[in-house]
Amino acid sequence: MKRLVSTIVALAAMAALSAQEYLHIDSRWHGAVIPIEEIDSITYGELSHEDKLPALIASDPNLSLFSEALQLTHMADSLVAYVNYDWYIKDDIFIDWNIYIPTLKRSYYKYTAFVETNEVYARYGIRTIEDLKDYAAKIYDEAYPEDAGVSDPTDRRNSLNRFVSYHLINKYGTTKTLTVADPEVKDCYDREVIDIANWYETLMPHSILKCSEPLLSAEGEQIYVNRRGVADHADSRGVFVKGAQITYSASTVNGIYHYIDDIIAYDKETQAVTLNDRIVLNNTTLTPEIMNSGITRVPERDLYYAVLPDIVKMEGMSISEMLQMRYLYSGNNQLDGDEFLLQDVYMGDDFTLNLPAVPAGEYEVCLGVLAPYCSTGGQAEFYFNGELCGDTVNLTRKIAQDYGWVSDANLGSEQAIAENDSLLYTHRWRKGLPYYYPKKKASGISQRDIETAGRYVVTRFTSDGKSDNRLTMRFYNSILQFHIDYVELCPVSICDEK
Repeated sequence: MKRLVSTIVALAAMAALSAQEYLHIDSRWHGAVIPIEEIDSITYGELSHEDKLPALIASDPNLSLFSEALQLTHMADSLVAYVNYDWYIKDDIFIDWNIYIPTLKRSYYKYTAFVETNEVYARYGIRTIEDLKDYAAKIYDEAYPEDAGVSDPTDRRNSLNRFVSYHLINKYGTTKTLTVADPEVKDCYDREVIDIANWYETLMPHSILKCSEPLLSAEGEQIYVNRRGVADHADSRGVFVKGAQITYSASTVNGIYHYIDDIIAYDKETQAVTLNDRIVLNNTTLTPEIMNSGITRVPERDLYYAVLPDIVKMEGMSISEMLQMRYLYSGNNQLDGDEFLLQDVYMGDDFTLNLPAVPAGEYEVCLGVLAPYCSTGGQAEFYFNGELCGDTVNLTRKIAQDYGWVSDANLGSEQAIAENDSLLYTHRWRKGLPYYYPKKKASGISQRDIETAGRYVVTRFTSDGKSDNRLTMRFYNSILQFHIDYVELCPVSICDEK
């Protein structure tokens, strides 16, 4: 009798949208070509729409109103994909030093929905789909008056369509992974001055939302959507917006939904007040391929995930050469202990990050990098939305030796710190994030006291609030490595504060 050693699942794309077929093969062979006589059994099955996120939402009687709107706008059709059949990498990669890098062999489409219950809607007098249409029109016709006459709910400019799609992101986020899962990393934040947060592009065109975890007395993850403040009080600029708290979650094969206890919308006040803040885009949230793989912020692991762009294309970026997503550890200098590592970049290579739209206003764009710290940094030109930003940047130069960087701890006085900041800015550098302490808050050493945790000032730009953004690095010599930690889009009014 043949012994069953492993199960190999081969997924085949089907033209029909109603289902996805899969081929299930039982065999003792491990990824090799399987002789026909060694196949124990072959069965066919399917993953129907009943297994997907829209069906899960529809099955919850507390979400009947949102589910009706999801179907009416046809946004449900955007939440049924699962396997990306264009993505498959069979082998791991051997790079050097006898190191094999495990590749991200499969890519999945997954989604998160932040959903108000019928009870929440009832507090606002919303009890029917017509009530919800009227509520959406009041919000979005004011924010987008040029589209007030669009009546087709399937049109992306329609107010109900905007309302529904703003509740959806194309990434799988639990109450742990929407912010920071690793408890050691949480200890690296100064939570007396900032809430832990991540920012996400939504399925509403040219919009963004914020998920934050304030330090509150209640136990467990207290995750809020579009909250502004610090802990239970106003931030340093005197603003407090409670936001909508996640109160319950349920998941299925391609997504998860969260109950939220208040209505969220991308209205004028949300754009001008709630989200008028320092927007730090962590690399793991910039592309769904990384977040949907389930490898983000895994505690106590050193993970290396590589992408071969000549075989696959990531939705959030494009690159000519190999990219690694690395989770290191909380004691490393990177924000949240993870980074993108461009490996073996050659002259003329481009690396592009597709960035979400941000509310209207003037912003400064900074790139958090672990360079210049060694001779592998190379030289690059930066382009933002297709426009060249200054001269070629020599990333092999050291900001202490060449630009006069001195840690805040060694400078002492506020005047000396301000003068050193001004000196660095003339060379287009800022010190690292003041609220993040890579070796934990108790160490007293923030990124501002670490030379290799700098922010390169790419440019300033004016956002119209209705356009996505694009940051491109073009390399002008071959380099071994280039480390990218995060992208910061900061309102100029905040950057220019003392």
